[in-house]
Amino acid sequence: MKFNTDNPFFRFMGTLVSFTALNLSFLLTCLPIFTIGTALASLFNTTLSYIENEDLPLTKTYFKNFKLNFKSTTIIFLITAAVIAIISFNIAFWQKFNSIVSQPIFVVLIVILALIAFVVELLFPLAGRFQNSIKQTFKNAVLMVLPNFFKVLLLLAIDAAAFGLGYVSEFARVMYIIFGLAFIAYVKSFLLKNIFKKYGSNE
Repeated sequence: MKFNTDNPFFRFMGTLVSFTALNLSFLLTCLPIFTIGTALASLFNTTLSYIENEDLPLTKTYFKNFKLNFKSTTIIFLITAAVIAIISFNIAFWQKFNSIVSQPIFVVLIVILALIAFVVELLFPLAGRFQNSIKQTFKNAVLMVLPNFFKVLLLLAIDAAAFGLGYVSEFARVMYIIFGLAFIAYVKSFLLKNIFKKYGSNE
């Protein structure tokens, strides 16, 4: 008996295995914490490439991207994490006060944190996809938000929906560990590809 590997079932199972391996690779490379930025950049570059070529070896491509982008994306992550930590600390600090001075400051800080969330949605995919300096990567992410506002908002909505589902469902959390995070990145990559296409190739 011969099995037809082009059968839709076998192709689906092959894709599922590939995404599971990619997902586990992503989770493992996030464990040192400071490598989260590199892991995100590599994951998005891999899923963006997969959209263009479904025969792409996902795990091999992921680790290739991880090695290539390690230094720059680690620095980008540390800078971003430091800025978020500082703003979050200030939000917690000013929230304790209830005065005419503290309330406007609190609102401004919340707005700044929201804007950073928009920028971060593009920051790590950009860092993985395009070879630019760290400064230029930050600049590009900031400048690309406004012209693509609703698409970036949809990216944030996908993250929010995934977080909410994971919060209320243990089954969803298990699926995220097995293959779900890589699949979410794959879904988001269709939007990212649409955003990036007007800005040139990743060469």
